[in-house]
Amino acid sequence: LEARLRCRLDEGCVLDVPVSRLHKLEVSSDKLVWLADLTPAVEQTPAFDRTWPWHNNRSADGPGFVLAGRRYDRGVGLVPRTRLTYTLDGRFDVFEAVIGIDDRGGPAAHAIFRVYVDGAKTFESEPMRLEQPPQELRVALNKAKTMTIEVDFGKNYDLGDFCAFADARV
Repeated sequence: LEARLRCRLDEGCVLDVPVSRLHKLEVSSDKLVWLADLTPAVEQTPAFDRTWPWHNNRSADGPGFVLAGRRYDRGVGLVPRTRLTYTLDGRFDVFEAVIGIDDRGGPAAHAIFRVYVDGAKTFESEPMRLEQPPQELRVALNKAKTMTIEVDFGKNYDLGDFCAFADARV
């Protein structure tokens, strides 16, 4: 009896393939899109007269994100104050991410995370510090036209605030 791979998708379609015939399997769906695969409109406020770049799939200090010792390969890395606005055109129901200060940030890191849906603030974190555990985030989009993620200066202005929206997806 030959081993088989059988996948049933939410849409009802069933894929049944002998494993010996399978070379590669890639699944693509408009049901999950990584935020790093979308192109946002960007607004930034300089810190100490310098605008720090935001990054897809990396923090300001290197590839990926490290939050409380756990590594994440995907997401969006920002330094305060940065706002990224994504056009969603009503395609998505939920935004999910793990937020926190990357372990490689500075010891004085202190920032606030926000999410806006169609211009209305739907989430604001308490000020987050380097030593705090990351927070799982789930925001209802309800077929929104736009979503904005933002990180803002905390009490220490901007000293190593390597903010991460890790595993960010809609």
